[in-house]
Amino acid sequence: MTVGVCVNSWLSVKNYRIAKKKHSPVMDSQWRLFRAKAFSDGCVLLALILSLALAKYSWSLYIDPFASFAMIGFLIFSAYGVITNSIYDLMDKTIEESLQLIIVGELVAYFDEYKSLQGVRSRRSGGDIYVEIFLEFDGEKKMAEIQNVINNMKNTLETKIKGSHVIISPSSSPVGWSMPIKDNAPQDKN
Repeated sequence: MTVGVCVNSWLSVKNYRIAKKKHSPVMDSQWRLFRAKAFSDGCVLLALILSLALAKYSWSLYIDPFASFAMIGFLIFSAYGVITNSIYDLMDKTIEESLQLIIVGELVAYFDEYKSLQGVRSRRSGGDIYVEIFLEFDGEKKMAEIQNVINNMKNTLETKIKGSHVIISPSSSPVGWSMPIKDNAPQDKN
């Protein structure tokens, strides 16, 4: 049990450091798992030592059940932590408002370089952030100039937003509008 406590504690600390360097739901779950295993082994070891050391007292029979309830409580607490902290990282979701403000800031910084904004899509999947920006450029500009603006914006955003993958696409119509507006829809003459 002593070896189990030491090994699981070491693995928990090691995986915690890895999870802090690069956010990953798998590594987050791993360090929590080894922390729970270390705590469980520690409870069993402590209960064993106390039961043997205090065997002459009649109440020592309750040490083992008390340690079991402590382990159950810790495991429920750990499971709740995994569910509330890790499960959402496994699903796609929108990015935080602070990151959205960085995107808006870059769009403002390059405002004179494009004609209009046709759409922005962003989402988080695990530790990765995906950003798609659709911009309409002046038709008179050469593609080399447009590509230079795209590359600069992409590099700046990927530097400011760690773990991001940015795609900037030229587009002449709004993105994400699949239904025509009623007033502009073609009328059926039948």
